Amino acid sequence: MTVMPIRRNMKFNLDPSRINSWSGRGKHVTLFLNTLSTFFPEGERFFIDSLRNYRSEITEPELQEAVRNFIGQEAMHGREHDEYNDAMAAAGLNTKSHEAQVTWLLKSMQKFFPKSSQLGGTIALEHMTALMGDFILRHKEIFENADPTYRDIWLWHAYEETEHKGVAYDAWLATQDDSMLAYANRIGTFALAMGLFWPLVTAYYLSNLRKEKGLTDIRGWMTMGHFLFNRKSGMFTTLFSEALDYLRRDFHPWDHDNSDLLRELDALADLYEQKPPKKKTA
Repeated sequence: MTVMPIRRNMKFNLDPSRINSWSGRGKHVTLFLNTLSTFFPEGERFFIDSLRNYRSEITEPELQEAVRNFIGQEAMHGREHDEYNDAMAAAGLNTKSHEAQVTWLLKSMQKFFPKSSQLGGTIALEHMTALMGDFILRHKEIFENADPTYRDIWLWHAYEETEHKGVAYDAWLATQDDSMLAYANRIGTFALAMGLFWPLVTAYYLSNLRKEKGLTDIRGWMTMGHFLFNRKSGMFTTLFSEALDYLRRDFHPWDHDNSDLLRELDALADLYEQKPPKKKTA
């Protein structure tokens, strides 16, 4: 474990009138990031349940504390993205039906998959969200001319995904053996998670674009292509070149130590963290 995550009670109070126009890069990038938010509330709750399944088997005190703080962070992410997604639904997007599909899928996995595979899916998706967080923090220019509060909720989420990126994996190492069967479970759930997540992202994104009349916007597609596939700084170009590290038998999320990116997290927390009032002294 390289970094101990900290639970922060962050509150962003997003302006719902900006929900489909907050990005300085236009409608296509705005709706792509909005689409990712669709998955977060139910996804975070799935991650929390996956770790809670094993809390009694985690005996190392530092990891116990990290798991508690991981759960606290994910609960905050879910709460803030619930508000984010409510704004999308109020703006006329099909967010609630998309969320219902994600909920059905994750509940089905909890019903039919063993707890080890649920944890395997969690560490797979945590690896992907950590890579997305790393991309966002290294390419803050993507938020140029963006609404500041929407920019900051994405930065906060990226910081905390980076901060806790090793916790679920350490829980996996503490509760699963080092056999080929466990490795096959980890790789198989990674393939399943990616095979479900990205096609759903694509389908929901196209649905959102259709609602916002963006499907025939050629300039918007060119902007989106640069955002995703630019050779040096494209999101997908970066993600997929690093995601395959996960296939190594000796992989660990902190093999890629990017803890230096967390240096600005405290300043962001100072802007949005809701702290309890100080007790009056007699």
